Amino acid sequence: MSIEKKVPNLDLTISLDCLYDGARLVVQYLRPNWKNLQFKLLTDGITNRLVQVWECEQNESEKILIRVYGVNTDLFIDRQAEMRNMQYMNEAGLAAPLYCSFNNGIAYGFTTGLVLDQDLVQEPKISKMIAQQMAIMHSLKPKCEDEPKPCLFGDLHRFLSLIPKDKSRNLNQEVDFMETVLPNIKSPVVFCHNDLLMKNIIYNKSDEKISFIDFEYSNYNYQAFDIANHFCEFGGVDSYDSNKFPNKQFQIKWIESYIEMYWQQSSNTNCDVPKDVQVINLYEQVEKFTLAAFLYWGIWALVQDINSSIEFDYMRFADERLNEYFKRKQILFN
Repeated sequence: MSIEKKVPNLDLTISLDCLYDGARLVVQYLRPNWKNLQFKLLTDGITNRLVQVWECEQNESEKILIRVYGVNTDLFIDRQAEMRNMQYMNEAGLAAPLYCSFNNGIAYGFTTGLVLDQDLVQEPKISKMIAQQMAIMHSLKPKCEDEPKPCLFGDLHRFLSLIPKDKSRNLNQEVDFMETVLPNIKSPVVFCHNDLLMKNIIYNKSDEKISFIDFEYSNYNYQAFDIANHFCEFGGVDSYDSNKFPNKQFQIKWIESYIEMYWQQSSNTNCDVPKDVQVINLYEQVEKFTLAAFLYWGIWALVQDINSSIEFDYMRFADERLNEYFKRKQILFN
């Protein structure tokens, strides 16, 4: 097992009102020779603030990202675990390097390429590469000797603890129901991204490579949850379109590509089980974990509606996810 590298920690707190000034101080520490700094505020995120910094005429791959944590996100995100996960993924060749941390954020490398959208993610060539990249990530060996435990229900209970009872919509009953049903499906526990929406997937056309970014929700979790959550994200963030959810044919094709790569990467391949049986089994597991994905982000949004300073309609986001949860629960469990 490799020893975790210590990253520098700066005694600096970046104000949300002075993002560029704070980012400048971080970059002056990391790249003291950079003089003509350029800044760009990236506005797609709904958890944190993100600033891209580079030196004029610098190679794009040398850009630095400064992430300033959203207000009170430390209540439901383990930031030390996030940094460990980023280093873990970087050591495996699956993520950009982590450069340093500061009191309310981190600085890390930029991943070059095209950010996916709802159309690109469904292109056969790209969807196959996403499936393969996820299979490689899921095949990483645990860095601890103890058997990993799934984070799903611990996260959900922690979210619920942050919501006043009069705003919780009795969702504790739904979490208890999921906790009764889903572990019996016996989905393997693997290292998951847990937040593979479109904006967290980068396609480098010149290298024909897919990369995942933003590992703040990453942890060991159920394999089927990570896949289901990715499919759920096809509907978008700003306004959910359930018609974009991939059909069975797409999912089966995607899962076939995933299982082929998972076979190559993993020593526990269930080779005695025919591939078509494995595909259908995983498809059925994913179908049920779709409920957990919609429930997870619906409850998460209720927490954010109370705490976040980012201008975003978290209540609408919560309503859309929870509506999908109850609709699909009715179909799957009558």
